[in-house]
Amino acid sequence: MACCLALVAGVLLVVQGGINTNLKNGISDGKYPTAAACVSFSVGSLCTTVLSFIVMPRIGPTSMRQCPWYGVGGGFLGPFYVTGAILLISRLGFAVFQLCAIIGLLLCSITLDTIGFLFLPKKKLILRKVFAILILIVGAVLTTSNLDTNGQPIWAVLLMCVCAACVGTVFPIQGCLNGVLVKHILSPFRAVGFTFGLAATLLATATVILAIATGEPFILEFEASEFWMFLGGACGGALVTCNAVGIPILGAAAFTTLFLSTQLVAAVICDATGAFGMPSKDITPLRLIGVFVAVCGAGLFQFNITFCPNYEPPPPPPNAGSMRASQRAVTNVAHAARSSVKFTADDDEGLEEAGEEEKATHAKRQSVRLGAS
Repeated sequence: MACCLALVAGVLLVVQGGINTNLKNGISDGKYPTAAACVSFSVGSLCTTVLSFIVMPRIGPTSMRQCPWYGVGGGFLGPFYVTGAILLISRLGFAVFQLCAIIGLLLCSITLDTIGFLFLPKKKLILRKVFAILILIVGAVLTTSNLDTNGQPIWAVLLMCVCAACVGTVFPIQGCLNGVLVKHILSPFRAVGFTFGLAATLLATATVILAIATGEPFILEFEASEFWMFLGGACGGALVTCNAVGIPILGAAAFTTLFLSTQLVAAVICDATGAFGMPSKDITPLRLIGVFVAVCGAGLFQFNITFCPNYEPPPPPPNAGSMRASQRAVTNVAHAARSSVKFTADDDEGLEEAGEEEKATHAKRQSVRLGAS
């Protein structure tokens, strides 16, 4: 089930961007992107708040008064991602935007780990992760090879890609800030509901200021059949639920790899089909290679690959005499493959120093992984 949640989360993030982009176009012909983001956060806040009362109706006394000022900073960062996605997806396409945002996310994650941001333990810079990000950049270049620039200069397209990468840096920073808030509000769902509500308030204020400054009329142009355009926030709430349930079971590395891979595949499919009214983009071999390279880079970032030199041949099975030579050869090759390469998730390292609760969680993850395999 945890693997399915990771797959669903990847699809939901792409779908949310398409829904919010259509919502923007229905509000004063796209002149108020902050209003679309405000609606998305408002619906998301309502969904996560209701969900928090269902999951944890009683959480005991909170300590919000002791929460440091930066604990609510996630509410200030969220609008940057949603508004950036609304503005850039229609120009770059789903796949290019998601790739650039992932690159920014991973670069920011490395930086936060290296400096030990807030409560994160300091980690040495690992060349494997730097190489993985370079692979992702190569994948992004291949994916953008046939991008229709609509007559825009190359520097403008590159600037939008850089902006998409900057938008992606919001996720890890927001996660750290929300982690501080969770310690005081005692519920991850209520913490997300609070930050979504704060973001909606800020975006509503920005929309009012923008309307006063530009003098543009505020017109809603929707039909009854287009109610789905208001479900972007619900996708955000479902995405948070998938992360909250799936990561503790599957592990951060495995969940994130599945999440990012599904995100890229879903983005390419949306581009190819012209989903959500976007212009369709042909699936060329170069784009497919770019996505495959990017998925490999995402996996390399999360997993450490170790080649084990101490290989021992497998003991002969009890019924070895009755096995055909071809069956014995296949068995030996499979054993050699398992013995020669070892994949270690980053969240599995240092398990010997972990507490009993963490070891129990690790054992649960391993059982899920073995069951899935």
